[in-house]
Amino acid sequence: TYMYLCRELGLELKPTDPIKYLPRITNELRTTQQTVKTATTLLKEVKGTPFTSGRDPTVLAASALYAASVANGCLLTQNAVKEAADVTEISIRNNYKEILKQTTQVNIDEEKIDNSNTPMDVAEEITEDPQYAKNCIDN
Repeated sequence: TYMYLCRELGLELKPTDPIKYLPRITNELRTTQQTVKTATTLLKEVKGTPFTSGRDPTVLAASALYAASVANGCLLTQNAVKEAADVTEISIRNNYKEILKQTTQVNIDEEKIDNSNTPMDVAEEITEDPQYAKNCIDN
């Protein structure tokens, strides 16, 4: 009905900006400002590209946040991000790699985004490490 009304009234609908979803997701995860800044940079870089066309902005925000955690060495689990964003792990997994591949402003070792060496496995192991809490979580 909403789409019909907009079409009939000649109103132009602009896509929702995924950056607007980051505060809600990051608030629950208590991520660092550096991770949020990197996620914002990633989203700005892919904004308006064919990759983002037709994709759920919540999924894009969650995927960028996970990608930022990978890029910063502050490995959040895909499960934690999916819970905070209320999206599926598969959506995050399918999108974060593409976001990292399309960016030129964030450098990441290709080995970290390889299918056989997903950071999720590593993240499960390091979350008990005190250094993780020091570097990756705003207290």
